Amino acid sequence: MTALSVPIRLFDSLGVIVGGLWLITLGMWAPIGAGLVFLFVSPIVLRILLMPIPIFASSVAKAKERGNIGRADFIGMFSHLYTGAVIVAWAFVVLKAFAGMGPRSVQWPLMLISYAVATGPWQNWACKGEDRAKLLALQTSAVYVSPLSVGYMVAMGARLFASASFHTCLWLLIVTMVIGYFLGSYILGLISAEEYP
Repeated sequence: MTALSVPIRLFDSLGVIVGGLWLITLGMWAPIGAGLVFLFVSPIVLRILLMPIPIFASSVAKAKERGNIGRADFIGMFSHLYTGAVIVAWAFVVLKAFAGMGPRSVQWPLMLISYAVATGPWQNWACKGEDRAKLLALQTSAVYVSPLSVGYMVAMGARLFASASFHTCLWLLIVTMVIGYFLGSYILGLISAEEYP
């Protein structure tokens, strides 16, 4: 995984515990129930939304076999854009849903719980990659999960400290994911060059 994965997992775990206990003491059970529903439903919903990814992968392989590298690169780029769009959309829906579950005075515990709901399914997706291949898990974590986690923290901070609009939060998520994607891809390129000269 990446260097960010340990602090991100720690923040995720502490966020669930602290946010959950905070909401319980306030008697706000609806966000906890919603969080559980989101977490149970997310594997099904996200699996459906990501169904085109294997199709993209086979199209890339076929284009490479035929020597059409330009087409393979285009389809591969579209696949990454599609995956990133699904991730940002999921995070934004979660952020908006949880922010609307209570007044400004309880936004802290709501945002802590929402962080786990927004990033948890993707962290599990990255961990499952380890079973298939170490490089795939590293790629998934570096290119998608770490930027999502950082972007969600930035959006949460903007919402909590500056009362940022949802529109601003969406742009913060998008910009962080784009920067993270290119930075993660660059780092993976360096790692691949060292391991597979």
